[in-house]
Amino acid sequence: TLDYTTRAATPAEEFQLELQRHRSLADLVPLAVSDLRPRPEAVALIDRYAEASTSLRGQAQARFAAGDTGQALADLRNALLFVQRALTTAGLVVPPPAGGTP
Repeated sequence: TLDYTTRAATPAEEFQLELQRHRSLADLVPLAVSDLRPRPEAVALIDRYAEASTSLRGQAQARFAAGDTGQALADLRNALLFVQRALTTAGLVVPPPAGGTP
């Protein structure tokens, strides 16, 4: 079995990989809403999840810039959870990260 999973060598590299993952998932939210056309109540929830995710990502980037990589990663992982919730609410199934636990 070949494993092509990208793995970070340093916490800073891990932050950058997670940030890229967040951006990729966040870019899917408007597409999911447009294509899957969830109910208005779901769209309101999706918007709240997306806003929370964006806010946490901003906090993570600020902490990373301040040198607090550990807390920045924690904030970014929480941001990822919110963007995944937004996608799930829209009707997509989001797999866990490679190497992660379900």
